[in-house]
Amino acid sequence: LNQYKKCCNLRFLKDHISLESQVKFGLMYSVEQQRIIIPIRDIFGNLAGVKSRRNYETDNPDDPKYVFECPTSKSMILYGAYENYSYLMNADKILIFESEKSTCACDSYGYNNAVSIMGNALSSEQAKILLSFNAKEYCFMLDEGLDLNVTLQNAKLLKSFATMRECKITYFDWQNSLSVGPKESPTDCGKNIFEYIIQNEIENIEKITDDEI
Repeated sequence: LNQYKKCCNLRFLKDHISLESQVKFGLMYSVEQQRIIIPIRDIFGNLAGVKSRRNYETDNPDDPKYVFECPTSKSMILYGAYENYSYLMNADKILIFESEKSTCACDSYGYNNAVSIMGNALSSEQAKILLSFNAKEYCFMLDEGLDLNVTLQNAKLLKSFATMRECKITYFDWQNSLSVGPKESPTDCGKNIFEYIIQNEIENIEKITDDEI
């Protein structure tokens, strides 16, 4: 990380990620590449990877918006688990997002009970880490437009590792939501809409039978 500059960025600030949250999650900047740097740490705080987001617009298909700057075992890590550890342990609810930005935005909204799976498919190791927090509820907050079966498969996997305990599993039902636009995260439209989603657009997975999952 020594090659990167320790500083905040205006792009993420406009995307509802406060300067305080940018500092908390250790966001940095590559002046040479003009990319925002997102350090990825395991639950113990060890650096496990580095992801970057370009800080400019381009139509070049060979210049992706996000790239991993070094090999990263995404399936072994929950982004935000280290930074939010004290809030996740024995939490009433843990919010599970796709992207790192969503966890950072949640922090800016005053919700420190969030993690990201850095994709849309929960892995077995991530499920085990989630359950190790002994939360009362696990809520999948995946992006608008994602096939609901993906969320349901994630719930099924989490349930399979929680056979000896009770835990509530819920999810953001974007199909019945008017709060977010195409492919948006529940955090993309600001705190007020995010809180509306939390209060009004969350469904209990328990209403769906195991066969349907």
